[in-house]
Amino acid sequence: NLGESARNPCMYFVVSGEMVYRHITEHEFFLEDREWVSEASLWVHWAHLGTLVANSDCTLLLIDAHTLRDIMAGFPANFMQARRYGRGFVRHLNMTPPHLITDLGIFKNS
Repeated sequence: NLGESARNPCMYFVVSGEMVYRHITEHEFFLEDREWVSEASLWVHWAHLGTLVANSDCTLLLIDAHTLRDIMAGFPANFMQARRYGRGFVRHLNMTPPHLITDLGIFKNS
């Protein structure tokens, strides 16, 4: 939900169904299979910038940020790759004008 910082931050993938994301700017984006929201939750302390509502029966896959970090710590080479990706993600986020930042996948609103 808008402005919420999850106690257990997760990234969400739409496996099946359709969802609608309503950004604080009131723009709406439709999400379908293989699209995602809240990737930023994996890399930074994140407050959601919109709401996500199912338009049909949906199946979601959740990646818990804390669990991902704990698992990746056991695989040092992969952990370093993930850290590099996360740093790039944060750089991109920091260079994006604030009114264009959303909870959507990095390329969804480009």
